[in-house]
Amino acid sequence: MLGVAGILVTISTGLASLTCDLDAFSDEVQAQFESKEVTGTYRRSLEVSAFLADSAKSEWWVFDKELTRLYERSNAGLIRVRLSARISPKEKYGHLGVYTHCITEISVLEVLT
Repeated sequence: MLGVAGILVTISTGLASLTCDLDAFSDEVQAQFESKEVTGTYRRSLEVSAFLADSAKSEWWVFDKELTRLYERSNAGLIRVRLSARISPKEKYGHLGVYTHCITEISVLEVLT
């Protein structure tokens, strides 16, 4: 029975971390998201939607329609952007939990060349 409960908790946490939707997190966790302006590189491919901030050591999970549209129009493997977003507390996010943060409430401020 304890094993089943542990699995359910893992699945529940995984679903919240896959969406990076603030509503999927408790008020306590939402309060830990930090609003920042960051510059970095966005890349997207099968099972990958990643942003690497210039100041970060690892990629962050991101799922954002505006970034996806910019990426698709660019016909490039990567796009450089400056954006404003809310950044999650350190945890496991995204596909297979390989990202250390997720970002949400994204506003693209500038596409860099």
